[in-house]
Amino acid sequence: MNNRPTRKEANWLDLLRRAMRQMRTMLQGPKFEPHREFPEARIMTERMLRKQPWAPPLDEPEWRSPHDDAHMQAEDPVLGIYRNGKAWALPWWIMIDHHIANLVLDGQPVLVTLCGVCSSGSAFDSIHKTQRLSFQMAGLYNGTHLIKDLETGSLWNHINGEALFGPLKGTFLERIALAQCEWREWLSMHPDSLVLWGEQELRAGFGSQHTPGSPAIGAELRKSLTRPIDQRIEHNTLVLGVEGDGTGFAFPLPELDKIGPVLHTTMDKEEIVIFHKPGSVHALAFSAILDREKLEFFYKEQSCIVDRQTGSHWSYAGECYAGTRRGSKLRYVSSGVAEWYIWAAHHPNTGLFRVAR
Repeated sequence: MNNRPTRKEANWLDLLRRAMRQMRTMLQGPKFEPHREFPEARIMTERMLRKQPWAPPLDEPEWRSPHDDAHMQAEDPVLGIYRNGKAWALPWWIMIDHHIANLVLDGQPVLVTLCGVCSSGSAFDSIHKTQRLSFQMAGLYNGTHLIKDLETGSLWNHINGEALFGPLKGTFLERIALAQCEWREWLSMHPDSLVLWGEQELRAGFGSQHTPGSPAIGAELRKSLTRPIDQRIEHNTLVLGVEGDGTGFAFPLPELDKIGPVLHTTMDKEEIVIFHKPGSVHALAFSAILDREKLEFFYKEQSCIVDRQTGSHWSYAGECYAGTRRGSKLRYVSSGVAEWYIWAAHHPNTGLFRVAR
């Protein structure tokens, strides 16, 4: 007699386990206290940081090859980094249990962060001057999580890499291009990409109810906002936020879908180009100027981005892989995908792109 549960029963059991774990997390939820000298921040006590299973950062993780990715599902959202011809993917379902990863990629120390509530992911060079900084969770600030470095105790904005309080206040970490998309999409663009490994039980871990653009905002995060939510569009609309001269500009992904894979625009007198995979969360901004020449890009039916000047083929990572410009790279412009409410919270004077009707 076969007593194994059916697939439907197994799915219900999995949902029940997730609900019970979420309930335990809520009952044991972290307590936040206003920072005495930085009242806009809400800080977790050291005791609570030790108690929370999701508070420790991810250090020295294990990577797997794309041929050993049985722990992955095709539709898994990932954070992707491509540098010097090498690629790494960090699954949401692993990162959301840690929020922070202190990594060394191809010899370079890199900080990667993810807030699953506001769908914001960022990557930075974690070297300040000559010192490597290591980061961990610290609390909440203006609708998202606040991080601190262990070397100086400074508090940092994980969205733009600015030190907000402490010895390094006013310092900015150099931002690194970080893409968001599904695992199958990332693998199609970077078939040799390494992928972070994690036990399957992490899929039912803290924050597992969140996916890119999911609508929920917790009460504690709402309380941490320094101003009302910008109502120009739905709060959880995914946007590509492009840093400018302090104001920035937001490009809603549904609007970019209408345009297609390529959008040329000007920000702060700089010519930029946005590469976006329609129907995907993948979008990044680059300078359209290469060797003092403005390039014009368009999308061909053969599923490739081409520059009009030479007909060379370009990847969504801003790298030329075929043609006379092969090996050339466009300069990354500080940008990343997040939900509208968090982008507007940290860029209150942001512009908002809409397709003309």
